Amino acid sequence: MAVEGAAPGGQELASARRAWSAGHWQQARRGAQGALATAASEQDRGAEAAAALLLAQALALESQFDWARRFARRAQLLSQGLGDAAGALQALLAQSHAESALGRDEQALRAASEAVDGARHMPLMEAAALNYMGVASLWAGDHDTARSVLDRACRLARGQPGGPDASFQPLVNAAFAEVLHCADQRLRGEPVDVSPLEGLVGAARQLKKPGAAGGLVQASPLAGLFLLEFGGFHGAHLAGDAARADAHYLACLGLAARLPQGSWMQALVWWARLERAMAARNVEEVLESAQALVHASGAGEHAPMKRLALRLHAHAQGWLQEAPSFSATWF
Repeated sequence: MAVEGAAPGGQELASARRAWSAGHWQQARRGAQGALATAASEQDRGAEAAAALLLAQALALESQFDWARRFARRAQLLSQGLGDAAGALQALLAQSHAESALGRDEQALRAASEAVDGARHMPLMEAAALNYMGVASLWAGDHDTARSVLDRACRLARGQPGGPDASFQPLVNAAFAEVLHCADQRLRGEPVDVSPLEGLVGAARQLKKPGAAGGLVQASPLAGLFLLEFGGFHGAHLAGDAARADAHYLACLGLAARLPQGSWMQALVWWARLERAMAARNVEEVLESAQALVHASGAGEHAPMKRLALRLHAHAQGWLQEAPSFSATWF
C-alpha cells in the first residue's frame, strides 16, 4: 500500500491507522471514510486503495461483511492498477475473510488459494494467505485442513524477521479451530481431547503483549486478544478448571465491551455464559443465554456463527428438557 504523505488525505489515513492499531475501531472507521473521500477527490489512487482496505477491515470487525467485501474489492482493483502486488494480495485476503463470513466457502477458499499462489516470494504474505485459508477452512467445517494450513502459517512466519510476533494471529486462529472442533465433538457425543487447544492457547499467550497482539496483516488487536481469552475459557472449562475458566470469562467480558455490538464475537460471550450456566445447572441462565446467543449471532452478517448458534441453542433445549424445572417448556 502507498505511503501516506503530508496531504490531508494522507494525514487522515495515518491517523486512522494509528487508531486501528490501538483498537479504536470507531475512530479508525471514520478516519478511513474521510481519507477515502479525500483521496478519491484528489485522485490519489494509492491513498484511496489503502483507505478502502482499512475501511473494509473496520467494517469486517463490525460484521458488516458485504460492504467489507465491496471495499476490499475496490482496494484490490486500485492496487492492481498501481502495480502494488502486496496491496492487492492484502485486499484479496480481506475479500476471503468476508466471503467466509457470508457463508460463501468456495469463494473464500478460492481467494485465499489465489493469494497463496501470488505470495510465493513474499514469505510473511504467504503466511498471511495461509492464515486466511485456515479461517475459511475452519468455518467450512474442515478442521484437518484448517489446522494444517494454520500450522504452516505459524512455521513460515516464525522463520522470518519480525515473524515470531506475527505468528500470534495464526496461533489464535488455530486455537479457535480447536474450540470449534471440541464443540462439534461434544455436540456429537464424542470424546473430547482438550490438550491441543490448551497447548495453542499457551503458545499464543507467550506472544501476547500488554494491550497488543502481533499480526500478519494490518489488524486491530481486539479480535486476536478476545479470541485468545475465549480459547482460554473454553480450554479451562472443558478441563474442569472453573477458577481459570472464570478468569478468562471476565477477560472476555472486558474485551467484548470494546468490540462493536454487532460483531459476531459478541455471540461468543453468550456461548461462554451458556457453558457456565449449564455447568452450574442454572436453568434460568441457560434459557436466557441460549436465546441471547441466537439473537447476538443475528446482529451482524456472519452466516457460520448463526448456524453454530442455532446448533448450540438446540443442544441447550435438549438439556433443558431434562432439567428438573418448568422452565424447560419455555422454548
